[in-house]
Amino acid sequence: LVTTTSYIVSIQLCWDSSVRGCYNFSREGTSNGAFRRRPLSDRKTVASSAIEAQREKLRGSLGSERCVASNCNFHMTAQEFCLHNVSVVVTAKYHNPSVLNPGFLELNRIVPKEWDVDEAVTTPPLSIVTYKQGIVWNLDQTTLTVTENCDPDQSEFHVHRQVSEYVKTLPHVPYQGLGLNCVLSLATDNPAKWLTQRYLKPGPWRKGKYASLAMVPKFVFPVRNAICNLTMSPGLVHPEENMNQAAVVASSNLHHDGPFDAEALCATIDQWKEKHNGVLAALKTLFRGSQR
Repeated sequence: LVTTTSYIVSIQLCWDSSVRGCYNFSREGTSNGAFRRRPLSDRKTVASSAIEAQREKLRGSLGSERCVASNCNFHMTAQEFCLHNVSVVVTAKYHNPSVLNPGFLELNRIVPKEWDVDEAVTTPPLSIVTYKQGIVWNLDQTTLTVTENCDPDQSEFHVHRQVSEYVKTLPHVPYQGLGLNCVLSLATDNPAKWLTQRYLKPGPWRKGKYASLAMVPKFVFPVRNAICNLTMSPGLVHPEENMNQAAVVASSNLHHDGPFDAEALCATIDQWKEKHNGVLAALKTLFRGSQR
């Protein structure tokens, strides 16, 4: 599924006092085991300024990697990665944000009628609908983004089917592009050092007064008929309430160029699972493969 011989790699180095790429993920369970969405402020991306803590970690040895999820997703057999969210992004020459509201999504059987709306804002330039089940709809005049925040044991996802149903409901919109995205993490005691040692060639940028404290590599490679943009960064994840876990956070964007008619777009969305399996195969190579 993945052509791993044609990577394009870009690297961001960090020398300053702010190590970027620190993520804050939270999840909350209900009594029946269902995933309940926490407030957006608890799940947004945050930057870490604890440079002294990072320096202490850099002085230590690289910690062993361990899994923070009880099982793995997308039919992965090795217990390695923790999945935090999946999302579908659909661009168009013009969307109509004023149509997006809970009633529209329920009436057209895009979202189950028993789902609980957390907040809804509908305006001509921008509409947002969030559900307590962990789904967030965001629509502006050019971009639809639907994000599903995941439980670590989750094996079934709603977001891909829901976006397909939305597209079928509005087949005459001039759809231009598609992104099938996900955010995963791999736990390690010292993600900044791990990334630097693995991907940064020895040189003056690795030692002395201006030694790099962290790096953010970006890999670009084909996965079937898509281009994957994969960025890795050191960060913090929160697998449990009041628990911080250092990890390498991997953000994957599977980009598909259009234009698409509704049928072709839905067919491409339906391929999400095998394409994400291709991303996981690439991650296994990038994380576990031998260094040369």
